[in-house]
Formats: sequence, structure tokens, C-alpha cells
Amino acid sequence: MLDEVKGLGVELVFAIAAGAILYYLILTTPWWWVVAAAIFAVFSIFLSTILPYVILPIFYKVTPVSDEQLKTELLQMSDRMGVKNIKRVLVADESSKSVRANAFFSGVGERKTIVLFDTLLNNFTKREITAVVAHELGHYVNKDIWKEAFMSGLLLMPPFFLADYALRTGASSLGLTGITDPAGIPLIIAILIGVNFALQPITNAISRFVERRADEFGLKAANDPLAQASAERRLADLSLSVDTPNKLVEYLFYTHPPSSTRIKLAEQWATKNAEKLTKV
Repeated sequence: MLDEVKGLGVELVFAIAAGAILYYLILTTPWWWVVAAAIFAVFSIFLSTILPYVILPIFYKVTPVSDEQLKTELLQMSDRMGVKNIKRVLVADESSKSVRANAFFSGVGERKTIVLFDTLLNNFTKREITAVVAHELGHYVNKDIWKEAFMSGLLLMPPFFLADYALRTGASSLGLTGITDPAGIPLIIAILIGVNFALQPITNAISRFVERRADEFGLKAANDPLAQASAERRLADLSLSVDTPNKLVEYLFYTHPPSSTRIKLAEQWATKNAEKLTKV
């Protein structure tokens, strides 16, 4: 319940800021729907940068990782794959909330940070942890943060454009004093939800492609397909996910490839690169 209250507080702060920016742009330029999409795309990059420093501590107790050997191995792998000068490897106490395990890579430039859930540290082997981090490292090396920001900005333009058209042509019939009337916010939100829902199969397909590329990068970075496959099995069990979902369900709703597909990729990579494997 406390997390829900905190979440509502954070959402309220961002919602007020977003609403103020949105209506300032509506007041000042007829091209507000383009400028707003660009601003929110840039903001997503900013949010990724401040996440481990500002947002994460609101919900988690965050501490530096205590396993120096693991930290060294993760930083060496990152350095080897071209991601240098990582300043921090942090642990978040997810065990106080759930059993789910995860890790993520956040920040850009000098703010690069690896965040591990303590459930991952406590319940997975070091090889599995390395494989999970290698996948997350792939998102950074592939510049997925920047691509996702660009894509989110691009996908905001159609609903913002439709909202602009609806407000300009139907303001009076909706009881609004004009396009700048803040009472039009529910209409903007409704159009955003509707368009995003309609585009969900496309955005999910792009997300699955991005995640597969990160899996492929992780296999190269960690060079441990057995650990990647076993980690994926355990993560799937913890999240109670369906190993082999109906294809239509996967197409419509899955943002990641199903676990059976990801495990098969690791097994195929192991077969193809058997001579390169150095781990037993």
C-alpha cells in the first residue's frame, strides 16, 4: 500500500508537469503535437538517467553490491564489450516486495549504472547473474534506450495529431471554450489510450525484436548459453509465464519472446559455437 501511495505521488508530479508543458505548447504553437512528442521523447532519456539516483530509492533500499568478485567480473565483461567507466553496481531489495528477479542497466555517459535485484543475487548462480546482466548490457550497446525514446516520440505524434484535430473541430460540441481549455485533457488521454491500444501489436513486435537482439548480444558477451538458458527457465518460473503461448496471444500481447523461444535460441547458439565455448 505504501508503494502504491508513493507511485501515485510520483505519477502526480509527472502528470502535472506533463500537463503544464502540453498546454503551454498548445497555447504557443499550432505544431504542439510535434514539439510535445519530441519533448517527451527527450524526457524518457532524462528519466533513464535519473532512475537509479532519484526514482529507485523512493521504492527500494538501494546499496552498493557487496560481492566484489562478482562486481569485478561484471565490470570486466562490460569493459570488454565496449561499455567503459561504469561508476556503480547497485542492489535493490526486491525481496521485501516479491520473489521476482531482474537486473537492468540505466543511465548514459558518466551516469551508467548496473542495478541488480537482491532476489537475483540470492537465488541465482554467478554464471546466471552474468548472463542476465549481459542481456541488459546488450540494450545499452545496441542503443535501445535512444531508439526507444525516438520510437516513443514517433508513436506519440498520431494520437497528439488526432487530439489536435478533435479539439479544433469539436471543442464547442464538447462544451469546451476552445483548444486551450484544460477540460479537454480527458479527450487527449482517451485518444492516447485508444491509439496506443490499436498500435500495440506493432509496438510489441518491435519490442520482441529488440529483446531477441539483446539475447543474442548476451550470448556473445557472457559466452555461456547454458547459464542463459537456465536463467531464462528460472525467470519464467518465477514470473509464472507461459512457456509456449498461443501464437495469436504472443503476437498481440507479448513484449518479450516466450521463454521456450529464448531457451531454443541459447541452445542453437551453443550448438553453432561449440568450439568457442570456454565454460563447462
